Amino acid sequence: MGTHDAYTRLLGLALRGGNLVTGSDAVQAAAHAGQIRLLMISADASPHVCRDAQTWAERGNCLLIALPCDKAELGGALGRGNVAVAALTDTGLAAAVGERLAQLDPVRYTDTAERLKRKVERAGERKAAKARARPGNASKRTSNAASAAQKRKPGATSNDKPTRKPGAARKSAAVTTRKPNAARPGDGKPDAPTRKSNAAHGRPPNRAGKPRSRRKDTNT
Repeated sequence: MGTHDAYTRLLGLALRGGNLVTGSDAVQAAAHAGQIRLLMISADASPHVCRDAQTWAERGNCLLIALPCDKAELGGALGRGNVAVAALTDTGLAAAVGERLAQLDPVRYTDTAERLKRKVERAGERKAAKARARPGNASKRTSNAASAAQKRKPGATSNDKPTRKPGAARKSAAVTTRKPNAARPGDGKPDAPTRKSNAAHGRPPNRAGKPRSRRKDTNT
């Protein structure tokens, strides 16, 4: 398959995929809707068709090229009759057709191929920027952060100090507290009174250490 067949084959695939429109009316409608990415005319298109195509290209802000084939060849590649004007509505397919044409005739189509390539790159950048700016991405990041926070133990941080158990304080207080009945020397309390000895009463104790009993007076 030659280079000529390569780009016409791409046009046939684009037509079957709904990315190629043919005919003056269809191309004009697509240009007004801003759907055209590459506008093409046959090599033997009439001056009237060329003028209309120039107007449509300016209206649709798209590139316009003349294909290296006549109306019969273009129509035969698309499985139709004579086709003088056609338009691609997909940027990627337009860049692929431009690359095939640049391989066939670098002098005429290299600039077109480069411009279409840059359009594909810019379209990819815009698509990536829109994907990053979607609200769903921000909510997803927020939900991930929230789920990570929920996994942490509440109130547990690296700077927290271990708290003392309530029973430990009571136990230490009980150890250091003095018993109320334990008297310490020198605390100021008077000594308990002692019983006077038997000698204080004028009666010496007997041998057993017991006080002698007072004798009864027999003379009375």
